[in-house]
Amino acid sequence: MSSISRRLFVQAGAMVTLAGVAVQRGWPANAAPYTKDGTVDGHLGARGCIALLPDTQFYSRYGVESADLFAKQYPGLPNPYDCQTQWIVDHTADYHIAMTHHLGDVCDQSGEGHEDQYVVADRAMKILDDAKASYSVIPGNHDVADDFHYYRTWFPKDRQAHSPSFREMGPSGMSNWHGFTVAGVPMMAVNVPWGSDGADLDWAESVLNAHPTVPTIITTHQIIDISPDGTALSTSFGQRLWDRLINHHNQVFLTVNGHHHGATNRIVTNAAGQPVFQQLLDYQMAYQGGNGLMALMEFDFTHNQLCQTAFSPWVPLKGERANSLDRALLTGSGDTWVTSFDFASRFASFDADFHPTGEVPAATTALRAQLRKEFTPIAALPLVKPANDTDYPTLPGTVAHWRPTEQDGTLVERDISGNGNDMTLKKAGILTNAAALVTDHMTYSSAEHAVRFTPRAKHVFAYFATAKDAPVNRERFEQGYTFETFIKIDKDYGSSNYWGAFVCRGGRRGDLPNFTVAGADTDDLEEPPLSGAISSLKEVQWAFTDTAKVGNGYSVWSGDVDLDKWYHLVVVDDPREGSVVMYIDGVPMLRNQYGTAGRAHGINGFDDRPWIIGGSIYDNIMSTGFFGTIGETRLVDHPTTPAQWLTARASSAPSPSGTPTSEPSPTASPSGSAGPSTGPSSTSPSNTSPSTTKPSATKSSATGTPATPSGTGSSATPGASPTVAGPGTAGQATSGGGHGAPQAPGEGAWHRLRLPRTGR
Repeated sequence: MSSISRRLFVQAGAMVTLAGVAVQRGWPANAAPYTKDGTVDGHLGARGCIALLPDTQFYSRYGVESADLFAKQYPGLPNPYDCQTQWIVDHTADYHIAMTHHLGDVCDQSGEGHEDQYVVADRAMKILDDAKASYSVIPGNHDVADDFHYYRTWFPKDRQAHSPSFREMGPSGMSNWHGFTVAGVPMMAVNVPWGSDGADLDWAESVLNAHPTVPTIITTHQIIDISPDGTALSTSFGQRLWDRLINHHNQVFLTVNGHHHGATNRIVTNAAGQPVFQQLLDYQMAYQGGNGLMALMEFDFTHNQLCQTAFSPWVPLKGERANSLDRALLTGSGDTWVTSFDFASRFASFDADFHPTGEVPAATTALRAQLRKEFTPIAALPLVKPANDTDYPTLPGTVAHWRPTEQDGTLVERDISGNGNDMTLKKAGILTNAAALVTDHMTYSSAEHAVRFTPRAKHVFAYFATAKDAPVNRERFEQGYTFETFIKIDKDYGSSNYWGAFVCRGGRRGDLPNFTVAGADTDDLEEPPLSGAISSLKEVQWAFTDTAKVGNGYSVWSGDVDLDKWYHLVVVDDPREGSVVMYIDGVPMLRNQYGTAGRAHGINGFDDRPWIIGGSIYDNIMSTGFFGTIGETRLVDHPTTPAQWLTARASSAPSPSGTPTSEPSPTASPSGSAGPSTGPSSTSPSNTSPSTTKPSATKSSATGTPATPSGTGSSATPGASPTVAGPGTAGQATSGGGHGAPQAPGEGAWHRLRLPRTGR
């Protein structure tokens, strides 16, 4: 987890007006998170908490019995959703939890055929039901796919009415309001569903009008958004709620929403000149689909502090299976914070019944201490920097190993395996200078250069492609494979770059003789046989067609990744394990293929169609260029372990099955450095000229054991290796709307997400 911080790059006290909302840009000077003035008061006081459950959709989707990815990776552990609700029940008394708010997107898919996701959600929420815990739940945009039919089936009024705090359901059957008491102070929560308008907002306004002296929290799926730098942003729906429910109802002092990926907050000023605190939480695009992350918000009426702790009760349960991306306690300013909030003055402004009771220690402090006791963040074990451009494990079965270089003044992707799979520079559209050889490369790649791609527009970009008769074009990898590359997405990545591929196979999957996706739409048929691309949500997608007699389309996914940062990407297809697994910086992602033995393996394609680096193809037309930088890329015809990857060093790589490791030497780089060491049987590439190649030295390969993976204490397995840094994770700022809906592992079709911002 590279960074989980949310930063508010604003000046304290500055006020601007945004669409009628006065926004206090920044925090009071004595309330900046993690300063000496922003610590939790250590004295006893009248305190109470609410629990916040943001976007549980991936726990529901990838926890279904038929394809439980959490059980595959963590056998014996509960689903993160179950873990969250059980933690609330177990700690209600300890942390004085008065109320739990689910912020919407209970499930990821809500139409016909996806009822099993509600089975998962039902099981988790039933833990609260059985404990007679006070909780509210509202639908998000992913619960609306079937006009809320399944949501209303699984969360009807009579179920929600079992919550001790429940007071009334709105006309849609999805709005609700709850009354509860925090440390002797009566409060209420008015909760409205995704996209509410008309009757629901009329109803919500009538509830507020009927209770003008009760401190009120408004929750819905979307209110504020988050910018790439972590700053809170207004939204059109948030503006609607501001105009109807917040601005002129002074008792509303807090709003909480999910939907937009990350965590941030702000203070706004209402028509009465009073502060309204707004909090956004959504961790679904973090590691493991959210990694069990939730929040506890504490009201300290004695010391006038509002506090929040973002944490995961699930991560400590991983034990030796945890890795460097796991965090039990988040420390970003949008996640975990302390701020001054004068409850007495604020509540007096609308004549609230404010007589707090109790003398208890801060739950915030106790929770943070407990989390630190239960889980120590695991530092990534340092990888060894390469000594030179030959310092990597060479492997038999290497089909292609592409390194960018310059030959006769032209950029090429040289296949240093010696198998004759060089790539030449191609252009889609009319352009120049859309690809450049650069020295910027990932530290732990031994290649000296990479290629920076700067596409000009859709269908106007540079890319590399193999020749029509290149041997790699005929490979189908039916015994598995390992694909490796290094990528960095440009900091200016935007909508014109969505779905640009770092690697691709030429052709149209609908033309494959065995491609038979029942009910496939045009997109499915017109996609290429293979694409490794960056989605509209900055996810890495590996989409492929298998080589079975009845072929299909499959995909694996990362969470969102940071821009302007190098990543080591590996995809391992292991038919023996029945898995296709993506690793980013050595750590396995959640949305992978499991249980696919004999089915989703290999990479289908056409013998006369190229492998492509730097651009995608759609309907047999070069479509979108990759915007960023790509380093060396390697294809091996069998599954491998981390100790054999390009981030390992030649001196420590074990020989697979006792076979000497060998790979033909590369040609010299423009700087004239020597190529990698070769084994006894290696030969120079046939297309290498003496003028561009130095003699390679021969070095014996070590045959040690794989390194112990980070945080496991066990022998290495694919994906459990030490890591350098992780993908974008909880608290990572992302722009745009909430999440899209990529196809689940095991589904037949995958497709591009051509969704508007508001539909994500």
